Amino acid sequence: MSNFRDDSDSEVDRIMMDRPSSSYGSMHSDDHEGEEDDEFEEHLLKLPATRVRLHRSDSPETQMVECLSQLHPEEIAYFKRSLSTHCRFRKNYSRIADLNDPLDLADKMIEVCGLGEALHLTIRAIQNVGKDNLAEYLRKTCRRGKAASHFTKKFIGIQLTKAPLDALLTSLIKGTLLPNARVWITSHVTAAHRIPPQLIDRYVELRGFTDEKKEEYFTKRTTDPELGRKVYNHMKRSKALEIICHLPLFSWMVAFIFERGFRDPEYGKHPPGITAFFSQLIIVQMNRSFEKYRGCNVEDQKWRDEDNRFIYMMGKMSYRMIQEGRDWFTVEDLTSVNLTYEDLRSRDELTTEVKRKNEDIHTWVFKFVHITVQEYMAAMYAYVAFRKHGKNVIEPSKMSWFQGPNKDRPVIELYRPAIDRALASPNGHLDMFLRFLVGLVTPGTEDNLRGYLLGHYHPKAKGTEEVVKYINKKMRDNIHPDRRRNLELCLVELEEGKE
Repeated sequence: MSNFRDDSDSEVDRIMMDRPSSSYGSMHSDDHEGEEDDEFEEHLLKLPATRVRLHRSDSPETQMVECLSQLHPEEIAYFKRSLSTHCRFRKNYSRIADLNDPLDLADKMIEVCGLGEALHLTIRAIQNVGKDNLAEYLRKTCRRGKAASHFTKKFIGIQLTKAPLDALLTSLIKGTLLPNARVWITSHVTAAHRIPPQLIDRYVELRGFTDEKKEEYFTKRTTDPELGRKVYNHMKRSKALEIICHLPLFSWMVAFIFERGFRDPEYGKHPPGITAFFSQLIIVQMNRSFEKYRGCNVEDQKWRDEDNRFIYMMGKMSYRMIQEGRDWFTVEDLTSVNLTYEDLRSRDELTTEVKRKNEDIHTWVFKFVHITVQEYMAAMYAYVAFRKHGKNVIEPSKMSWFQGPNKDRPVIELYRPAIDRALASPNGHLDMFLRFLVGLVTPGTEDNLRGYLLGHYHPKAKGTEEVVKYINKKMRDNIHPDRRRNLELCLVELEEGKE
């Protein structure tokens, strides 16, 4: 490590030293030797080893060693065990395990992760030991320390070039770009599992509205407080809806749907299920697009055959996207299911455009307004294809033993492979799909599809008892706890969807 300058530290140094502590929850990028991933292919930059050189009595290295010197031997041991939980030392713990001298320990920490990182880790580990005053002293005395030494080594003299967004994000996560930075990524669980686990320091759960804020939102968003109270109380009858309404977006969705539902005096007799809610959301959002592009009179608001076909084909496309593990689509994807951009543009309340490189529509990228809308659409397609057309999209090559009309086929033929496939998923990417699929079979939920994707007098599903038995059987098997929890939620959905 190069010597410190005699003049005052630069503004960059102060900013680097002032970044937030990782105790707020972060995904920390790291260098891991000998490991390659398909999506993280770039080679890591090997930085030269550093050595502690105590040129000034007030230097960060000196203060770091002095603070470590005040720890008792058993506290030093606890200090090192605390470091072992951090991603930097999971594979390098043997390099500090036998070190008890404060100078040797500080030297090795700086060698492994650089001065700035070593200072932050020291402060955190001293706090874990219980020496809060000592940690605060070290933090204050080292605020103006030079923390970006190997950051400077990497980037000085390198020609800057433009790079695509995915390359920048990959480099940032892997640590080849801004190696001292702490990266905090908000992501859908399925997408987060695509990041190699050795590059992740910790997972955190983001919670939006508290229970008090939810109640305040539902009661104050409308000019009729009594209606807001009815909507809030109705939402709380479903545990699933109560949970997802921690997210402000879903609070808006639930309020928007239920406020219109309560215009009917018969609305709200039964507890709302999350599948029934999404069924109503699709219908309401489609009606909004009719009002926007067709007009407000009664004839314009009627569903046409092409509207039902649009929903069905969008569900088919959604099912393909889930199988491929992506949440975006293009005009080519629409064409593959016999839809056009004009079909999408005139019914745009379910999707949003996220990327436009130029005026060529074939380069535009779209997404559903939320990943759960895509998952519901995929489940709806699989269910309607089976109930209306007798087509099992989950096991298309398997012949049915049932010889009667398609509408009388027992639904266990659809649900058995769906449950097996969801349980076999390593990252749970089919969990919500399965919950929606199970929820659609209940009479109270299926009624939302009648008159749209199913006929008004389409016979009710047969064999739902076998579905319940199969779910209970799988819950007794040795499966992942997260998958078992999802099966429990599927049973809740079956209960909430009853008439």
